[in-house]
Amino acid sequence: MPIRRLDSLLAEGLIPQADFIKVDVEGFEKDVLLGARELLSAGVLGLHTETNFGVSPHYPKGHFATLAELALDQHLLVFDIAFNRIPRASFQRALVDKGMKPISENYLVGRPATVDVLFCRDLIDEVDQPDNYQTPCRSFRLDQLIKVIIIYELHGLNDVALDTIKRFAKFLGERLDVDRAMRLLAIPDCRGHDILWNLNKRIEAYEKSTSWRITAKLDDVGAVGLGAIDHDAVLAARRSHAHLRRSFDQSSSASPFTAGAWPLFGPSKTIRGVVASLLVTTFGAPVIGLEFGIGLLVATTAMAGDLLSSFVKRRLGLAPSSRATGLDQVPESLFPLLACRSALSLTAIDIVGGCVLFFVGELLLSQLFFWLRLRDRPY
Repeated sequence: MPIRRLDSLLAEGLIPQADFIKVDVEGFEKDVLLGARELLSAGVLGLHTETNFGVSPHYPKGHFATLAELALDQHLLVFDIAFNRIPRASFQRALVDKGMKPISENYLVGRPATVDVLFCRDLIDEVDQPDNYQTPCRSFRLDQLIKVIIIYELHGLNDVALDTIKRFAKFLGERLDVDRAMRLLAIPDCRGHDILWNLNKRIEAYEKSTSWRITAKLDDVGAVGLGAIDHDAVLAARRSHAHLRRSFDQSSSASPFTAGAWPLFGPSKTIRGVVASLLVTTFGAPVIGLEFGIGLLVATTAMAGDLLSSFVKRRLGLAPSSRATGLDQVPESLFPLLACRSALSLTAIDIVGGCVLFFVGELLLSQLFFWLRLRDRPY
């Protein structure tokens, strides 16, 4: 099979300049990057590659160290890193000898094995501290600034994205609403509270995504060596991360409520969940001495309050399943109490007391379920 350097393809106009490159070629990453110096320097803002911390005759300084040096030549710095762990076989056998199960999770025990690393340009650093680099920093256009912010956000680096917007607010003001962009990015749990759980879920979602299915084809083409990537594969790699957030959202929930660019509710609000809630509450009412009709009324109005909270949170730009104390509890408890005030002869004090009791109980139970690992967040 003929092998071409990416730079030669770029010079002949067979591939366009790239904003983002993904490289996963089974150990030939160094060769690909050495054959793509012109492509990288032509405006690449981000580079995602698979690597490891091992050494070999081909990588005497280490695989990761070699790629990091080549990336730094293009002012691409490490911005994110993720890896799995593989326990030694002798350790697994020792567990079996003790009558225990071998470890199946790939993120608990063992030294880092396969590593995914994200390199990006730090435009703030390039402008404010150009002396940090051994070569002159390249200028950038407004569209490149916006694209690098998108890359940050797609990888959960909302703090970096927001900081970049704030630093270049005047420049960005020509194209977008800076205040709204910063408000939308200010999500405290953009990467999740439980890092191990979040990492595992991100890997599972990524492998189910359009990005993974498209770029997985690079393995077959790239395994033969230097630059063995055809035009379509390069374009697919360039576009793949633009679909990552949408693919993640689609793979994490089958909710029809989340279709479109501006979802009505969060991804946890599904038809199945709504129906199950209505049925359980309705048929559970007789257990505590209430009629089916009261149970259905409570279920319907409580769900309406929950959906209203979710709707308002989406309008405020809050992340799905994020905390909004008060908004998360009051509508869900207030609506059914108001709806049943006549049937149950509830007074104003009863309604207020019921809301307070639900509010405190929900907070305490959430902490308990988190402690018992029944929930991934303490709220």
